[in-house]
Amino acid sequence: MDLNVPKFNVFFSDTSFSLDTARSALDSAVRADLALADLAAMGAGVSTDGMHVSGVPVGVDAWAKTFVAKKARSVITDVAKLDVVSDGLLHNQLLNFCQNSRMAFLGRSTPTPLLSEFMAQVDDTIVEAVCGHGNGGGHVNWSPHLRKFANMKIQMLHFRGGFGVTPNEGSAISAFYSATCALVVWLGSHGGNRPAQDLRGRPG
Repeated sequence: MDLNVPKFNVFFSDTSFSLDTARSALDSAVRADLALADLAAMGAGVSTDGMHVSGVPVGVDAWAKTFVAKKARSVITDVAKLDVVSDGLLHNQLLNFCQNSRMAFLGRSTPTPLLSEFMAQVDDTIVEAVCGHGNGGGHVNWSPHLRKFANMKIQMLHFRGGFGVTPNEGSAISAFYSATCALVVWLGSHGGNRPAQDLRGRPG
C-alpha cells in the first residue's frame, strides 16, 4: 500500500502553535530523528485546528462542529433528492438505512455536545420526508398533537409498532459511550501489565 502524501497531516493540539511554528516544529523533529528521515521530502501537511480520520473529526471544538455541520447539510440535501422515489417502502428504506446511518456513524465517534444540534436538524428533515412522502403533503394540515404522534411512531422501534427510524440526537449519547468503552477495552489489550476489563454491559 502506497502512502498518500497529500492526505498525510500532522495535528498540533497545543493552541500555542501557529501554522508557521507547527511547520517549523515538524521540520525540526524530522531532522533530529533518523527514523523520520523518509518524511523529510514528503511535504506532509500540518494543522492547528483539526483533521478528520476515517470520517471522524479530531480537533478543537469549533473545527469539529464546522465539520459536523457540513456533513449534516450534505445529508439534508441528499434526503431531498429521494423525493423522486415513488415506491414508499423503498423511499423509507433509503432514508433509514442510507441517510440516517450516515449521521449515526458520527454519533458513535464524536462527543455529543459537538453535534446534538446538527443531529436534531437531520432527524427533523428525515421525519418530515417520511410524513410528506407517505401522504402526499397532507401532513401540513395536521394538528400539533397529531404531528407529535406521527413523529413518535416514525421514530419508534419496529417491535413496538413504529417505523424504526432511530433519532440520532438521542441515540448518539449511548452510542458514543458504548463505542468509547469498546475502544478503551481494545487499547487495554495492547499493552500494560494489567489485564483489560470488559466494561460493556456492567451496571452503573
